[in-house]
Order: sequence, then C-alpha cells, then structure tokens
Amino acid sequence: MTVRDVRFVTKPLAPPWNDSGKNLPWAIASRLTRYRARVWTPRGAELAPTPGVVPEHFLSAGGAFRNPMLTNVEAMARLLVPDPRVGLCHFFFTPTPTTARAAALVRRLKPRTAIVQNVNSLPREPEALGRLLFGDRVVVLSLHAESLIGDSVAPGRVVRIAPCVPPFDPALLATPRTARPTFVYAGDLEFSTGAVRVAEAVPALLREIEADVLFACRAKTERARVIEQSVRHLLASAHVPDERVRWLGEIDDLPAVLASATALLLPVDTLYAKMDLPLVALEALQLGTPCILSDLPPLRELAAAGGSVLVDPADPLALAAAMARLARDDHAWSELSEAGRAAWRTTFHPDVIVPAYEDLYDTLLA
Repeated sequence: MTVRDVRFVTKPLAPPWNDSGKNLPWAIASRLTRYRARVWTPRGAELAPTPGVVPEHFLSAGGAFRNPMLTNVEAMARLLVPDPRVGLCHFFFTPTPTTARAAALVRRLKPRTAIVQNVNSLPREPEALGRLLFGDRVVVLSLHAESLIGDSVAPGRVVRIAPCVPPFDPALLATPRTARPTFVYAGDLEFSTGAVRVAEAVPALLREIEADVLFACRAKTERARVIEQSVRHLLASAHVPDERVRWLGEIDDLPAVLASATALLLPVDTLYAKMDLPLVALEALQLGTPCILSDLPPLRELAAAGGSVLVDPADPLALAAAMARLARDDHAWSELSEAGRAAWRTTFHPDVIVPAYEDLYDTLLA
C-alpha cells in the first residue's frame, strides 16, 4: 500500500515539549500508520527517529512561543513549493488573519491540495471566526468551540476531535503522593487571573490544613514577571509562610511534579492562548491526579469526562474548600483519580484520536 504524505503546518517541532502548539501535532504525526507526516524542525534540532515522520530542517531559528518573522517567511516559501508527494496540508494554529491569508495563497497556487485546519484555541474575539476559517475540514477540540463555529461554516465542514497526550512511562504512573498535600497551578500568568485566584485561596486553605502550593508557570511574555511579583506581594500581605509556596517557573519534569501532587489547579477566568481542553490537564488525568477546574464551558466538558471538580473562578473560598476536601477525603480522591485515568484511556489517548485524523484524511483524499 502506498503511504501518502501530509504536510503539517506548525511552528517548528522539537524539544522542549512545553507548548501545545507543538505537542499536539507531534503526538499525532509521530503515531500515524497509514500516512506519513512531513514536519518542520528548527535548525540544528533532532527529533526521535519515527517511521511515519519526515523531518525537514528550517534554515532560520525557531521554537519560541511565537515564531520569528524570518521563520514565518521561510514557512510560507516552503508551503508554496510544488511537491507532488503532498496531497493535504494540516494547519495547527489559532485562527488569525495571517494564517487565513497563507491558506488562501495555497488554495490559489495549489488548488488540488486539501486543507485541514485545527482550531487549537479560540481567538480573543470568537465572533471574528467566520472569516478566519479556511479548511476543507475545520477540526475543533470541544463542544464549546463546535457551537461557536457551527454557524460560521457550511454543514459537514466542522469535525470535533478531542486532543490527546501520549502515554507516560509506567514508572511515572506509579509515583506515590507527597506526604503533605501538594497543589500545582500550571496555568499562565499573563492572560488569566488564575494565579491570583490561587493566591487568594491559599490563606483559607492553610487555616484548614497544612499544604504546599506550587506555581509551575511558563512566562510567555514580559508581563509575566510583573504578574508574578504582584502575586508574591499578595501572598506576603496575607502572611503566607514562604515555605508553603514555591515558584518553579518553567520546568522540564512537570509530569513528575504532577504525578505526586494532590491536584492540578486551573481556576482560570479565560482559556485565551490555551487549548480548549488544556493538555496539562489531560496529562494530570493520565497520571491519576485530579483536577480542580473553573466552571467555564470547555472545562465543564473535561470535568464531565471524569477526574475533575469544578469551582467558580471568582470564589477563592470555594477553591480552598475543594482543595481541602481532596486532601482530607482519601475515598473521594481515589474515585476521582481512577475516573481521570479512565477518561484519558477512553477519550484522550492517541490510540483513540490518531485514527480519527487518519479517517478524516481518507475522506478528503478519497
């Protein structure tokens, strides 16, 4: 059987795997069986040898949260070069006018090339989506995104496929919980008030139990430093002991930290600049670590899959109560832990998700 090539249009793929815009396409590309993914990698980077992946090195540097302009120019040039092996382009970007213009040029110069567009996260103004959707098929990750996009495109164009995270080493899955309850906030600092809400909940939590709270936040912009200092000041003003709060920043072993935690915290008021169903939450579910999530529409879907509880992001006392309850109630914690593992196996496992993409490719290339 002839293996067909799919061009993955993404930021350059390479470690560190700390960006959902790289992690999801790599999780899919590296597990294709009926197709071969042609992926872009930064200059000098090496991907693990994978049968279904053909890496193509950029001349320019890449791999940052946002691509440098030179990388974008090179990506556009590569995208437009004729390549008879490629019958389909698969875009993985938040919908923007730039990607829409790039896709329009591909359509004009390569009219036979099918296009799949993943809406990995929603733009700041979802009402503008209609003019930013260009794929022959538009893949959304959540029911919430599907409901927002449904009125903007022709029937049958939108396909909902959940995100996935690859299996961890079995030894990591067996990591015991820390002796003292430990809670990890792994959301952003700049775009939501999640870090502030966690800080507001800490004093109430420590009045109930002795616990540790860890902030594992990747700085995406310069503003992150300002927010971190504000949160530190908030904690100091509430006389929270320094030893009860640790700032980890961006770390390579976040899964190991999550594996031993009591819960992952995501009490965010917006998912802007994050996936509808954040990959860090899916990793926590796989590890059997319950999640305490905001009562936002996409996160409600995640909680419905199992392994998570919902709180009002504007109510720090409710967040503190949920944290204390999980720390005290071993039975409730164990039930959530097992439900989370089951949710990952049945809904967010690559063995479930990757065949759905290959079926989609089959439909477009039939």
